[in-house]
Amino acid sequence: MNWRFIKYHTQSNTYVIENRAYFDEALVLDGNVIVGSEVTFWKDLKVEGKLELGKGATVRGNVKANSALLCCRARIFGKLVVSSELSLLDYAKVGAIYCQGDVQVRPGCFIGFIKIEGTLELIGKAKIRDVEPMTKVIVRAEESSEAFSTPTSSEASPTSSNLSSNTISETVSKSVFEVVPKEKEVAKRLESISDEILEKDPLKISRIASETELKIEKSIERQEIN
Repeated sequence: MNWRFIKYHTQSNTYVIENRAYFDEALVLDGNVIVGSEVTFWKDLKVEGKLELGKGATVRGNVKANSALLCCRARIFGKLVVSSELSLLDYAKVGAIYCQGDVQVRPGCFIGFIKIEGTLELIGKAKIRDVEPMTKVIVRAEESSEAFSTPTSSEASPTSSNLSSNTISETVSKSVFEVVPKEKEVAKRLESISDEILEKDPLKISRIASETELKIEKSIERQEIN
């Protein structure tokens, strides 16, 4: 067995297999296992803990683990036996699955046969040739990219009605309180007024701020004349 491709982390009891390693004999590891990308196992793989099969990794025999995560395009030609939960990321392929827990399958995956005791969750389109009768199946649509889109310029505007009260209060403070820092009484009054209006109509804040600023300027001019 090629032990030169394997590193062991004592504290977490985890074996880490290097990228593009290959094993032409059956492998048994008594701990958690993280398999690098494009690793090839020509025979069986048995893991006593959690298995993470890396991107593009291939097992031509059977696999057994307590729990498992198959990364994108990982392949198991034989059967996969898992004691607890199992997750298949996009385009992973397995000949047969026997799982005692829940299984989550991402889009593009292929499974020849599956028998589980928990729930089978399908996200997006996946191909499964045969499913054990009476299996509980949940089908979900693939996540939309719109949920992660950046806000538009109108949404990011400080005067938009969907901004929080804290953001609007900070905008008022910068536009009024910094102009006339000596007018402490007016500033406190404006702050109390803004808190009340925020609960009713946040869009009136900018108008009130400009009107108040104009009144403060006129008050200063009268003081200078006197």
